[in-house]
Formats: sequence, structure tokens, C-alpha cells
Amino acid sequence: MGNNKRIAIITTSRSDWVSLGPIARQIERTPGLELILIAGAYHFVKELGYSFRDIKKEGFKRVKKVVLNQKNYQDMFPYANELQRKTINLLSKTRPDIVIIVGDRLEQLECAIAAKAIDCKIVHLCGGDLSGNLDNMFRYAISALADYHLVKTRQSKNRLIARGTDRSKIAITGLPAFDFISEIEPQLSEQALEVRFKVAAYGYFLVLFNPDDYDNDRSYLRMKSILSELKPYTQKKIIVMPNGDSGSAGIIKAIKDVCKRDNGYAGYKSIAPEEFLLLEKYAALMIGNSSSALWEAPIFGTPAINLGSRQDKREALLGVISKKSYSCFSPIIDKQIMLPSAARLAVAKKNRRSINMGRASFLTVKYLKEYIDRTRGGKHARV
Repeated sequence: MGNNKRIAIITTSRSDWVSLGPIARQIERTPGLELILIAGAYHFVKELGYSFRDIKKEGFKRVKKVVLNQKNYQDMFPYANELQRKTINLLSKTRPDIVIIVGDRLEQLECAIAAKAIDCKIVHLCGGDLSGNLDNMFRYAISALADYHLVKTRQSKNRLIARGTDRSKIAITGLPAFDFISEIEPQLSEQALEVRFKVAAYGYFLVLFNPDDYDNDRSYLRMKSILSELKPYTQKKIIVMPNGDSGSAGIIKAIKDVCKRDNGYAGYKSIAPEEFLLLEKYAALMIGNSSSALWEAPIFGTPAINLGSRQDKREALLGVISKKSYSCFSPIIDKQIMLPSAARLAVAKKNRRSINMGRASFLTVKYLKEYIDRTRGGKHARV
């Protein structure tokens, strides 16, 4: 145990766990590695579905909790600062060889600052991507703090190099979330969909919209506009509650308002990752501004509409149409839902050929082991 390579993974929300979960499972089953799984922040917010229960049921050997003042979760900057203070304390006690940080969230940036404050090595996943909102700046800041980078695509690698990152400290792994899709896909049946959500395949729209900025009033009006645009369609509207960003309260209010007066809409606080994939696979259409609409739904050939500015400039797989506004997108809906099943299947096949499906977590752990060996003074391994 004493010579094991100690790897800390920090997960703060249901969205990052889709990518971090496959890596955590790969670490646990790899000899010579010790996983320190740290779950905190939005995983413990009841209003957002208390997604920590999905982690707990997997039975990881060593899980550390960072529970924050849940009354403050929509005031994201004080909330993230509290996360930083408690993460510093936890990392000081556990002393991992490396800390894995994923993506572009403020709370992940605070965790990266915590790791750097006590001189922990940071490995950043999904750096070099592009998006709108403040996420882009948070991602750049995490990459600047990181010691090593595991990226999704060659374009991501080139962007990091252009910003001054040493190319020898970057490796391409693909997106670990695709590994989870490969693992779970045999269970994603139409029967399971009907039992869990009481809807038929392709008989519903899947809606997930997160704040484009941090103003509750604007978020409310944007979500209200989106949901109003969907009203004329006979498909059921299944809506997943947003992330915990400031501005989410306005979106939640708009969802609750429409669900109270119209049974054609159904809102869900939180959905387990496998259930969310089930909904993505059989949706007639996915609508909103979640990165899952750009990178997960297209794996199944599910058409998607990306609204607003949150995902500006972010790469997307085939089958996604973007529109800046939050209204007057019904012509795009009409176009997307008319795709025949053969066309959906063709899109799915093309998208799967273009990515590293099912190997990202294996490659991630391989590179992590090699990086720890080098930083411990072991033999250099080419990446």
C-alpha cells in the first residue's frame, strides 16, 4: 500500500462525474494505484437531486466528502471559496501524488488552486476546448495551473501548445464519458425507457438548459421562451434541472411554472447518468445548451439544437444545429425531427468513427502512471 501511486479525483457535480467515473473505476481495478475519490459541492444539493447517492452506490473503497453550506449554492463565488478552503484541508491530510481536475467550472478552478497551494501535481482533463460564458476563462486558468494535460482531440492539444504549453506535457486520450456509454449501452433499451419515464422511444424532447450568464431574471425569461416555443409540439417535454451556477434559480422557476399548468412537460431534479443516456438515446430531439447535446447525444444519432452563447466556439459532433437566440427556432425543430431513422443511424456511425470510443479511461490511467513515475524520478516514458 505504501508504494502505491496515490491519485485523487475531485468531482463536484453530476456533469463531471460522467467523465470522471470511468477513470475512477479504471484506477480502482489497476494494481499499484490507490484512488482517493473526493466528492463535494453540488453533489450534496437536494434541490439539484443529491447526486452523491449515485457515487455512493458504486461502492468505492475510499470516498472523502466535502459538504458545503447548501443554502449558498446559487451564490457561486462564496460557495466555490468555501470549497477551496475545505479542499486544501483535505488534500493536506491525504497527500496524493497527483490531483485530477476536469473541465471548465469555477468550482474545479478553486480545487486546482487548492492543490497548487499545497504543491500537489495537477493533471487537467479536457483542457484546450472552447466554449462561451466564463467557462473558457476558467478552463484557461486551470490549464495554466496544471502540470500535465490529457485532452480530447488534436485540436485541443494544438490550442494548448499555441498558448505556450510544452507539447511533451500533453497527451490525447479522447473523452472518458464515451467509455461509460460503451459500458452502459447494452442496458439502454426501449423497454427500460418506458418503465422508468413512461414515454415511448422518439415520443419526447429532452431539454437541458444552464445559465448563459448569472442573472436570475434573464435566465427565467430565456427558459420561459424556450419552453413556450416547444408548446405546439405533441411530443412530451422532459426537462432536466440545470447545474448550480448563479442564474439557475430563474431557470428552475420557469420549469416549475410550466410543469404546474401543463402536463405535457415533466421536470426532473436529477437523473442518474445511465438514465440520462437512456433519455439521450431515444429522444426525438435534444434542446438546450448542455455540452452533452454536442458530444453525447450525437453518439446515438440524436439530433440536437444548441441555443444561446454558453457553448460558443465549442466543437460538436455531427447532428447539432446552433442558434444564438432563445426563440423562433421552430423551423430548426421541424427540420431535425424529420430525420429518418436511417439518417440518425448514419450520423451515429460517422460520429463513432471519429472518436476514441471505449479506450479513453484506459489511456488516461496509462499516462497517469507514466507521469507519476517521471515525477517520482522513474524512467522517462514517451507520450
